[in-house]
Amino acid sequence: MLLHTTLNGTGSPLLFLHAGLETGETDFVYQRDMLQSNFQVVTMDLRGHGRSQPASLHAYVVACADDVAETLQAHHIRAAIVIGASLGALVALCFARRSPDLVTALAVHGIIAEKPANWSELRSQENAHYKALLENEAAASHFDSLHGGGWRTILRMAQDDYDPFAITGNAADLTMPVLICAGDKNLNEASSLNVYKKQLTNGRTVLVSNAGHLVHQDQPAAYLTELFSFIHDYGGNDS
Repeated sequence: MLLHTTLNGTGSPLLFLHAGLETGETDFVYQRDMLQSNFQVVTMDLRGHGRSQPASLHAYVVACADDVAETLQAHHIRAAIVIGASLGALVALCFARRSPDLVTALAVHGIIAEKPANWSELRSQENAHYKALLENEAAASHFDSLHGGGWRTILRMAQDDYDPFAITGNAADLTMPVLICAGDKNLNEASSLNVYKKQLTNGRTVLVSNAGHLVHQDQPAAYLTELFSFIHDYGGNDS
């Protein structure tokens, strides 16, 4: 399906893929505002989010990756530097493998390389959080206005058995330059950088201080510095 898309600025395309329950408009705001004077900044609402309401949410991450490819081609964008966080990182990784010719470079964060020993505990905590969101009338009303009803289905899907490691476990097969960031407050993601550093043959890993799962939201300026440096070194320089 074609995703709701906005384009701002001119230059080399930067595609931002948002975290779960965000939209293209609500996420990466600081970074987009700072970069659109030098780049063409592209945002998309992933299916089930914002103004991208699909007929199906089946095979979700793969479907989103194919949506991204279809949408880029519809906008006559031959290739883009792709930036993704959390859910957006999963989609970006899947997209990079399925459509590598469309990806100039890849920057992701909010991912774990290997299933941690406390995975069951983490999943229980996440599921409790999702359940609380679904039962919170104010939160539900907010997300209904932002996403329609699709977000409820996505959260319920996320409460099922969830194993992202087929997507996140191995960065060695990525053919384009890759930046993987993590915040030092998320220990599993931070320790994953040691794994990714050994796997990457073209790119870098960066640990960002005083940040958690969503590095770009916790430390927007520090993340922008690392992202811009990576783009300058690996993805083309429009500054």
